[in-house]
Amino acid sequence: MFGWTLCPHMPDQARRRRRVGCGALALGFILGMAAAPAHAQQNRGGTATINVRATSAARASVSITFPEGGLPEDLTKPVKDAVIARIVERSNTRHGYSVMIISENARQAGVPILLGQDGASIPYELNYGGQTLQFRNGRAVLDRFSRSNDQVRELAISTRPPPGLAPGQYADRLTLVFMGR
Repeated sequence: MFGWTLCPHMPDQARRRRRVGCGALALGFILGMAAAPAHAQQNRGGTATINVRATSAARASVSITFPEGGLPEDLTKPVKDAVIARIVERSNTRHGYSVMIISENARQAGVPILLGQDGASIPYELNYGGQTLQFRNGRAVLDRFSRSNDQVRELAISTRPPPGLAPGQYADRLTLVFMGR
């Protein structure tokens, strides 16, 4: 019986010759399986130690999107809290993180300004996540003392253009630096 079930791929003549071989193989397999629990029972009462370790890497990252609209085309009128970027902060660092915004023009002028090609300027303020930024040496630093999971913060600009503003393009370059501690 074992030969027919374990060796169905053999031709009839070979099946008859191999019947005993296949049956012996199956019987040996069954006896081996029956002996295994007995062997395991003899070792009952032993202990084993398994050390499980995993590492979670520190991460601090930021992603930025730029909404439609942003700063209006007409800079002759004051602008209040126009959102120029949405920033998603991510950090799992135990000691928090810092966000630093560097204004290229504030490094030279002392305060953030939109600088025109002819030297004219428009002073502005930045609001980051509801907090007005204070620049020193062209930099504003915000310390965050907790972990964050996808904290979305808006970067908004407010301007106060001087009367008689000359036409043209006005610009400043902002650099965002995000650092875990």
